Amino acid sequence: MTDRSPITQGHSDPEKHRRLVESAAEAFARFGFDRAAIDDIAARAGVGKGTVYLYFANKAALFHAVLAEVRVRLSAAAPPERDDPAAELRRLVRGYLHLAHDAPDLFRCYASALFGVNRTFQDAALEIFAWQQQRLRALLAATAPADAPDGGYGIDTRTAMLTGAVLAAGLIRHPSLGAAAEDAVVERVLLDILLADLPSGTQP
Repeated sequence: MTDRSPITQGHSDPEKHRRLVESAAEAFARFGFDRAAIDDIAARAGVGKGTVYLYFANKAALFHAVLAEVRVRLSAAAPPERDDPAAELRRLVRGYLHLAHDAPDLFRCYASALFGVNRTFQDAALEIFAWQQQRLRALLAATAPADAPDGGYGIDTRTAMLTGAVLAAGLIRHPSLGAAAEDAVVERVLLDILLADLPSGTQP
C-alpha cells in the first residue's frame, strides 16, 4: 500500500513543509515521479536530504502531499457559502483556473496523476476530481430552480461539461492574456454557456 502519511510525527514546521511540497511539485512536474530525486527536492527546498525524511516517509508520501495541497488550495478558493451558491460556483471555477496559473507545477502533478501518467497516484487524484465534481453539481443544482428549463441538458450533464471544460481550460493556456484577464474570460464563457437557458435571475 502506498504511504499517504505526509508528516512524520513531531516535525511540522509549516514553512519548511510548504517549501518541501512546492519543491517536490517542481521536481515531479519537470522530471516525472520516477526520475525526481529526493536529493534534488531537498536542495530546491534549501534543506538537507535527511530533513525530507523527518517530514515524509518516502517519495510517494511527498507526491500525496502535493495532491493534498491541490485540494487545500481549491477548498480555500471557494469556501462554502450557503446564502449565495452562484457566487460560490464562480469562485470555485475561478480558483481552479487560478491554480493552473499560479501553481502550474501543482496543477501538472494533479493532471498527470488524474490521467494515469503517474498511475500509482491516480486513485488519489480521482478522489479530488470526484470531490470537485460533487461540489460543482451541488452548486449548479442550487443555482437553478427546480422548475427551470434545462434546454435538454440536465444537472448531471451540465456538471460533466463544466468539470471537463474547467480541466481543459487549466491545461490549455493563452500566453497573450494576463492570468486575471484570461481567467475572467474563460470563467464567463463557461458559465454563460451552461447557464444561458436559465431564467436571468438565477444566473451567477
